[in-house]
Amino acid sequence: MTTAVIQLKSSSFGKSWQLKMNVVLEKFDSGWVGLSLALGRSEIDVLIQKLNELKSGELDHFHFRCDNFDASEGVADFEITTSGAGDVNNLIIE
Repeated sequence: MTTAVIQLKSSSFGKSWQLKMNVVLEKFDSGWVGLSLALGRSEIDVLIQKLNELKSGELDHFHFRCDNFDASEGVADFEITTSGAGDVNNLIIE
């Protein structure tokens, strides 16, 4: 498993949040990976805000980005966007 601190950044209207979160990347023998994201309460509020902006069309996407590349591997970037009509669905929310 690899652990890294990441930050939620958005380029919308020139705003950028430097919120600290923790992501864990788990590699399975099958080649599949698991991703776990731990957020603080203030990060949850910003995430809800960004999701609402995405839903309303104010944003077309936003990113979770790594702010420290000292580890030999990890999650560099995770983009959140809306899916298109032709996009393949390969995850569910549980």
